[in-house]
Parts: sequence; C-alpha cells; structure tokens
Amino acid sequence: MGNYSEIKLSTDSKYRSIKQIIGKRSIAIQWVIGDYDKVKEAFIRINEQGVSISADEKELIENDDLPTSQLSRAILSHGQGQKPLYQNEKTQELFDRFFTPFLSHQLKNYPLCGSLNEDFVISKVYNTIKIIDDSENLDIKSLELKSLEVLKFIQDNLNISHKVYFYGATKKFKTNSLYGFIRFSLHLMENKELSDLFIKNRKIFEEFLVTNERHIQDIARKKRQAKRAFEEVSSYYRMVLEACENNDFSELHSKYNYLDFDENKEKTQTPREKIIQNNYNQFIAETPRCVTCGGFIDGQENEQKTHKCCL
Repeated sequence: MGNYSEIKLSTDSKYRSIKQIIGKRSIAIQWVIGDYDKVKEAFIRINEQGVSISADEKELIENDDLPTSQLSRAILSHGQGQKPLYQNEKTQELFDRFFTPFLSHQLKNYPLCGSLNEDFVISKVYNTIKIIDDSENLDIKSLELKSLEVLKFIQDNLNISHKVYFYGATKKFKTNSLYGFIRFSLHLMENKELSDLFIKNRKIFEEFLVTNERHIQDIARKKRQAKRAFEEVSSYYRMVLEACENNDFSELHSKYNYLDFDENKEKTQTPREKIIQNNYNQFIAETPRCVTCGGFIDGQENEQKTHKCCL
C-alpha cells in the first residue's frame, strides 16, 4: 500500500479509504528481540499460522541474500511498495516490461506477467528471474542485464503477442506458458539454428499453439506445479517447432499421448464450451499478423507490422 507516513500526511483523495480502515482498526504489534536472522525466522514462523505465506514467499525470504531474491524485490518495489537497496533505472524498466502494457498493444491490457493485482504476483516475478538465472548464480548486476536482454529479445526482437502466448480461452493469464516460454526463449537466444527454425515456421507453430491452447495447462497439471513444469513446457514448444518443420507430428503425439490432439473436438463440446471457444477465436482473430511471416505480432487490430527478427 506504500509508505505509511506519506499516506498519513497526504491530502490525496485516493488514500481516504485506506486512512479510514487504519483509523478504525487496531494493529497487533509483536516485538522480537535479536539480530536480523532471528527476526526473519520469527516472521516466517508467525506468518505460517493463520493465513499462510506461500512456499515461494517463504523461499524468497529465507534466501533474501541471493541476487534472485534481491532483484525480484527491487522489481516489485516499483509497484509503490518499500524502496529496497537495489532499486534503480534498470529495475524500473524490468517492472515496466513485466507489468505495463509495453509495446503497441498498450491500449489493451495484456502485460507479460499478468496483472499486478493478481494473486501470487511475487511468485511469478521470483520464478521468472530464477529461470533466467538458469542456475548460473549471477551477481545482481549481471542478472539485471541478462533479465533485460531476455525480455528485450521476447518483446523487441520477436515482438511476441502477449495475448496469444500468455492468455487463454477465458482471457485469464497462463503462468505455465510464461515460465515455459521464458525457458524456450533462452534456448532460442543460445541456438541460432533453433532461432532460425522458429522464424521460418512461426506462423504454423503459433497457429498450432492456438488450436491446442489447453495443452500447456495439461502438461503443467501432470507435473502438478507450474514452476516444476517449465522445462517440460519448453521441451513441448521445441518438439512442436520440429514437428512443424518436418510436417510430422507423430513423435509429438507419442510423447504426449495424454493430450487431446483431436482436430474435430468442437463436435463434442458442450454449449458453454462452444461459447468460450467462439469468444477465444474472436479474441485471437483481432490480433494482427506479421506481413512477412504471417505469425502473430504485438499490435492493434488490422495494424500492418513486421517482426524485427523478420527484417
């Protein structure tokens, strides 16, 4: 909610309801005597009672001396929370790229990381930064630069349409797709041959993902947790890409035999499922396409654009 002293002294009307809530309620205070580690231990213990903190929040607190935790907090702080030591212009840009409609879709609210007001927003940033770090144990400055490099590659070079990759049939954000595509993007950045394959087959690759929008969620469900599924989702993206190149999906069907590849599944849909599917088809149809490769591109409906990577 921001800094209490600033809210208390402010005459801005947007803080009126917050002041009323604070003024009408008592706030329990618990004193903890000891050093920083003891206070941190007490915080975790207290917050595991009643409404529990998530596993990711607990991990972030316990590892608050690691660059992945420090950078995650610094990024999130630009949502008007506390100002940590590592906040700077680069973390502001990272925050904007995560949560602000960034490119020409800015009139449509489809941020890379979903809404800042959604649940588990801390987890999304923290796990994304960990995937980008890729167990390299980078220092915070190097991790800042790598994170910006990855997001610029996705948003500026590939001009990924956030709504196509990260928002599903009900227009809700898909965390599984975010984690998997971040990992897949690292492979694209490291492997020029794979990157060229993506550019060549982008149109059919993205159309396959749209047609089989439920696959990512089903893969993650089998792994039981999004942060455990990102490698498998990345592998799925790669296999789909190779299948598009070879025009042979038999190996993909064999490996993921628990997924629904039925092209005629609309015939068995319930009336409600058909309404959702029709709305999704319209949602996707409004997305512009690259005039060079025919793949989806970030932008407004009917906008004529070309992916930077296609130039």
